[in-house]
Amino acid sequence: MISATRGFIRRYLIEYGEDTAAEWVVSCTDDELLRLGCIAGWVSHNGPSTPSGAGMMFCKALAIGAVCVHDGKPRKLARARRKKLPELSEEERRRIRAEDYLYALSLEIPQDYGITDEIKEFWADPGPVRVKATLRASNGVQVKGVAEDNVVAVLEAMARDGNAVVASDADPDNVFIQVWLRDNGVYQLEYRDGKPTSHYQTLTVSRDKVAAAIVGWLADDDSWKEAFQWKDIGDWFA
Repeated sequence: MISATRGFIRRYLIEYGEDTAAEWVVSCTDDELLRLGCIAGWVSHNGPSTPSGAGMMFCKALAIGAVCVHDGKPRKLARARRKKLPELSEEERRRIRAEDYLYALSLEIPQDYGITDEIKEFWADPGPVRVKATLRASNGVQVKGVAEDNVVAVLEAMARDGNAVVASDADPDNVFIQVWLRDNGVYQLEYRDGKPTSHYQTLTVSRDKVAAAIVGWLADDDSWKEAFQWKDIGDWFA
């Protein structure tokens, strides 16, 4: 079980775009708070992991637990990426920390309290999931069924002004991730998420971060996006 105060869970829900559940959680019953904490604990240990193998962040697990209890069934969060709120003042932080998080009661309930078969089936880690995709690089390399080794090799061999695109075989024009190594040594990383107006760009000098992003994209895990600040350039393609 993950124990947290209602105030902190409310913030996490807002950060993941769950405003309705955020307003609900501040007045939820003790039983509901215990159930969402148990679900969060289960999801953090048994739910989808990141491409690096790390477990789910506690804040996301708590938001998932709250949504499960509020909705009465599991579903994906409204926002895949956490949009952090402004930092709390010291006074606000002290107030939220002073709230009851039911630690004593949590010791009296089973660890699987509130965890249904439906939740387990929906949130269980499915293991490695791979997007069926093809890699095309400006040096002529083309790879179907892209693997991590292919990504690393292409990036290591990429010269200034070189580029590579990894596109979904199902919709190559609208679902892809691409990188261009500028003349100044900066990587321009972009991805398109289903349509031309959902197109995002970022810059980095780290080849490792670019590799991790592409590998994360292939694993169909949105957590790789959290390593960058993205610029929405969808209006360029409207």
